[in-house]
Amino acid sequence: MLHRTFAYSMCMLWVLVGMNEARNVQRTLSHIWCLPTVARISSMLEFVQTGNFAADGKCHIVGLTRPVRIAICFAVCLPRIWVTFYLTSIGCRWLCASSGPGEMILNSLKLSFVHKIDEVVYEVVLPLVSRKQIADTKMFFRTGAQPSSLRQVSNTELTAYFRSAVYVLLTAICVFGYIELYQTVLPTDMRHLRGLCNHWRHETAKLVCDSHAIMGPGNCYPQVNLSSFEVFLHSSSAKNYRVH
Repeated sequence: MLHRTFAYSMCMLWVLVGMNEARNVQRTLSHIWCLPTVARISSMLEFVQTGNFAADGKCHIVGLTRPVRIAICFAVCLPRIWVTFYLTSIGCRWLCASSGPGEMILNSLKLSFVHKIDEVVYEVVLPLVSRKQIADTKMFFRTGAQPSSLRQVSNTELTAYFRSAVYVLLTAICVFGYIELYQTVLPTDMRHLRGLCNHWRHETAKLVCDSHAIMGPGNCYPQVNLSSFEVFLHSSSAKNYRVH
């Protein structure tokens, strides 16, 4: 948290990833509820190219039965939302616990790998035929015989832009609230520790060896501090050691 601007930027990007996933779930829920209700499972699908499931081809979901709609909401969408918010919270905690920009970048790469695990499992487990069938399956909405006017299309685009702005604003509020109020990893402002830790950081950043091998040992092998060695010999943990 010494680099507050960088920490805010990385957490903002990570929360945007979580917001994008939550937005995808919201789109899925809205599409599910907009589909008409049908009485039979056989009426949910239409194969527009072949008209037959056995002949394959593009498939349109034209409706859902009530049990299928409820099952998708509770078995797919709700767990996805819970995983998204939990992973976003844990990721922000992990990023805030980073000691510096370098470690924060490495942690963000690890989080990116975790976020894409489901895609990796999907690519590896499912055969190509099943993936092609899923890619060819789309939701189909009947909007009527009359096409949308230019004004209706413009209003739809403006609404979408407004919704995106709301998501970005909500992301910024969540990041600020988490870092300043909610997170329990480190104090929100550690700049007052900079002066106290500068000496320690300078000492730990020194090279262990300041000369090449051809130039001799140099300062690579410092002498042992005898006082510290004597304290070790007289300590209780050194009773079982014998000096030869």
